[in-house]
Amino acid sequence: SGKKRMLCAAVILMLFAVQLVMHTNCDNLVLDDWVFRDATEGGVSIASFLAKRWQTWSSRLLIEGLLCVTTKSIWLWRVLDSLTMVLMAFSLCRLASIPFAILRSTGWQATGMNYYVPLACAMTACIPLADALWKRKTPSVLAAFAVLCAVLGANQEQTAALIFGAHLVLGAAVIVRDKRIPPFAAAVFAVACAELAAHLLCPGNALRAQESVAIVNLRDYGQFTIMDKLDIGLTSMEALLIYTFNPILLACGSVVCATVFARRRG
Repeated sequence: SGKKRMLCAAVILMLFAVQLVMHTNCDNLVLDDWVFRDATEGGVSIASFLAKRWQTWSSRLLIEGLLCVTTKSIWLWRVLDSLTMVLMAFSLCRLASIPFAILRSTGWQATGMNYYVPLACAMTACIPLADALWKRKTPSVLAAFAVLCAVLGANQEQTAALIFGAHLVLGAAVIVRDKRIPPFAAAVFAVACAELAAHLLCPGNALRAQESVAIVNLRDYGQFTIMDKLDIGLTSMEALLIYTFNPILLACGSVVCATVFARRRG
């Protein structure tokens, strides 16, 4: 109804306002922020900076390209990060009917863009699949926006695994039940597959894993490879699916738990 839409819009606007006020206490760049703030100093182009990062450090090219821009203005980050908090709340409500909750500030700009923004985008990217599972109609504008969110959401290793795992497991269930899968959900899955392949092929990710072993002499962190990150993404998705939809997924979750237990036992 019209009144319900107005109420939802009012809640979203209020959430955005609260988040924006909370973000005003951040006035300084910290730690990783300076890496991206200074990336284009001295006439270096963003493309050149990202090419070097691909070879030596990370496959998160979309995320780090945006960081080169957002770290130039504290207010640009404040607005975008506040919008991210709103998008996360909206996506949670749409995916699992979870009511709005108090969402805190993400802290550093690099932390927000590396983790919270991809997480919010990944949840939004799953909306067409979730609607197909619940046999809801996804507005075409929202479905197209979900595909765009998948591009940025899958640029983070764990959230790429999250999107991939959701569509692999639940997409198969939709196909078995309905003999088809919505085209927008298929597009999201294709994006996740492409970016997951990029993460696995990126030489910078492999070098970073080796450097972590050299810097941190701890088994649980120093050997934290990209495959470990993908395991975390898939395990997190299984936990979410078991909580929100279809008890039969408990069997799949049990396999994940057994695998984790077996790895810890060596």
